[in-house]
Amino acid sequence: MLERADFYLLAQTDLQARWRLLTTLLSRQWPQGHQFHLHCDSAEEAQTLDTLLWQQEPSSFLPHHRLDQDFSGHSPITLGYGDYWPTPQPGCILVNLAADIPPQLSHFQRVLEIVVQGEPWLSRQREHYRHYRSLGLTPQLHRLG
Repeated sequence: MLERADFYLLAQTDLQARWRLLTTLLSRQWPQGHQFHLHCDSAEEAQTLDTLLWQQEPSSFLPHHRLDQDFSGHSPITLGYGDYWPTPQPGCILVNLAADIPPQLSHFQRVLEIVVQGEPWLSRQREHYRHYRSLGLTPQLHRLG
């Protein structure tokens, strides 16, 4: 059941800033035992993110796998889109990178949204904020330069 929503507010307008913040957050939090599901809008976006995560320095490797590809192991970070969702795990954090709020939201304890300035992203994030409030949550805002 969803208990918390966090919005990371960037001053930048480009999606590259969004990816940089995402890799920073993952680098800091997965070593603490957190599990993440990164939900994308499309296979192309998931591929872009997969490539980005593999390009990290060896000292900041982010173990992950795409749910639309065969993988027999476990990794603390999964990437999906559309109907590619992980088996619900207690405490798993959803990073919603998609334009819509997924119906599987209730399978997660926490959701993170990374907000870039400019349209259409800003309007969508505002809709997401209102939705989380309608669920009885008080989204936490983290303003970043």
